[in-house]
Amino acid sequence: MERNSSYLQNIESNIKGVAWPPLLSGSAATLSVILRQLEESQWWKPEEILAKQMRQLALLSNHCYQYSAQFKERMICANLKPRDLLGIGGLAKLPPLTRQDIKFSKQPMFCTNVPDSHKPICEDSTSGSTGEPLVIRKTVLNSMLWLAITMREHFWNKRDFSKRLMVITADVEELQETQTWGEPVDLLFPSGRVMSVNITTDIKEQIKYIKEFRPAGLLTYPNNLAGLIDECEKENISLDGIEYLWSISETVSAQLRQRARKFFGVEIHDNYSSTELGVIAIQCPTSGLYHIMAENVLVEVLNEHGAPCKVGEIGKIVATALHNFAMPLIRYEIGDYAEVGPPCSCGRGLPTLKAIHGRSRNLLTLPDGTRHWPTFLKVKVEEFPAIRQFQFIQNDLYNIELKIFSDKPLHKDDEEKLRLGIQESFGYKFNVTFSYFNKRLPVNANGKFEEFICMV
Repeated sequence: MERNSSYLQNIESNIKGVAWPPLLSGSAATLSVILRQLEESQWWKPEEILAKQMRQLALLSNHCYQYSAQFKERMICANLKPRDLLGIGGLAKLPPLTRQDIKFSKQPMFCTNVPDSHKPICEDSTSGSTGEPLVIRKTVLNSMLWLAITMREHFWNKRDFSKRLMVITADVEELQETQTWGEPVDLLFPSGRVMSVNITTDIKEQIKYIKEFRPAGLLTYPNNLAGLIDECEKENISLDGIEYLWSISETVSAQLRQRARKFFGVEIHDNYSSTELGVIAIQCPTSGLYHIMAENVLVEVLNEHGAPCKVGEIGKIVATALHNFAMPLIRYEIGDYAEVGPPCSCGRGLPTLKAIHGRSRNLLTLPDGTRHWPTFLKVKVEEFPAIRQFQFIQNDLYNIELKIFSDKPLHKDDEEKLRLGIQESFGYKFNVTFSYFNKRLPVNANGKFEEFICMV
């Protein structure tokens, strides 16, 4: 078992005149306490973790039943009381909460009372990648847990805070350089410089900034990382000095992991999070599995019948935000699908996901109405060097458009070979048409990119 105590031992005091032992006040003190608890709880046995989750769920459900009219009505319709959620299979008795349920509820969703120790309350909105943007209400406690789990991710991956970090995301409004990493790192440790770049910046400009800034870490979306590799390979450019890649917001394909490993010589560290729930899972540095952040969220992976998936099975994620006393996201159907993972070889008792597969809109729909994950990656796109980026659009039950960013169109024989491979992988002889683009395919308004979109 690899412990992170060395990081905790290097925490710096924020009390004037005190160097050792490090004394902390304010948010830094709270963060330090949470981190020490997370360091212990990650090694508990799964049954111990579940027992603690149920204890927290009892407090949460009682509060929301009393102060959220929407949650109380939802429980009454299911003929349940808060205590009914806690036994074996108890939580499963409550039907999942969907985005539509939240948007069109006739009862107020937000809790009318929140414990003073959880305040202040803040509002946020989702990216709307499913086409259903929502206003979310959270507390400072939720934000503090997000910061703590972000620090856990830093610890797991042994990041050196003194080194430079490049951030390329949609959250950045304009190019900027800061002297430190900012929260949460700055609350506990000194840190190096950060350059932040908007995701819409031209890839060539991004490469220019990276070469000039020379970061040790690069945080960006998988699609953008693929674009950087494409351009560097095309122009024979090297990006030396990058020690780790940190991806967020999109699913990471096995192909991209392989390309990144070959080009940068390092692995991708992936983070699975959402505006509504905070950090849901982070990758284990030992096994590559995604550890669910069980101290923050209770995650169920359910099949089409609503039953728990077994190891190796893919199902929809239904999650409970265990500490949101401002808005009851209890058994919330986030819209993502994932594959259940086995116990991890690292020894942590945190449950795992083997892979995050994406949104329900990324499911292929066959003419008979059945839906499944489009295994188009079985079609070896890398056999066609001209293809630099691709995207499938299922416009209806019989027609699929393949958008291709390439230097030149495929030869007709290659098109036919690819078409047959797609039809075989998808399990139906769809009418596959090809559209060619001379630049990278556009991302969503939130800066994200999806390789398969079903419009049915």
